[in-house]
Amino acid sequence: MKTIATLIVVAAVGCGSAAIPTAKMTDAKSEIKAADAVGAENVPQAALHLKLARDEVKRAEALLKQGDEEEADLMLDRARIDAELAMTLSRGADERARATEATRQVEALSHD
Repeated sequence: MKTIATLIVVAAVGCGSAAIPTAKMTDAKSEIKAADAVGAENVPQAALHLKLARDEVKRAEALLKQGDEEEADLMLDRARIDAELAMTLSRGADERARATEATRQVEALSHD
């Protein structure tokens, strides 16, 4: 009876740890899609971080296949952060462009 209980605990722990990289994989890929959606590819600094995020997801997938869940988990954290940074940089570039355009319009009106 003790052996069965031990096996159940080991199986539950094993399944729980596998769920962590799976959830983080989903999060990282969602952040990458969000960065794509705001045009990160069109902003050089953002595009760099977006590429890093994609590469880190690929590396995490390879690590998971090798059974290195701990390293994959860390790589997925990096991927998510790089994708978030790409999105932030992209939004910042968009806001700067809008501010520049607004300034240009104000200057044009003041010359009239």
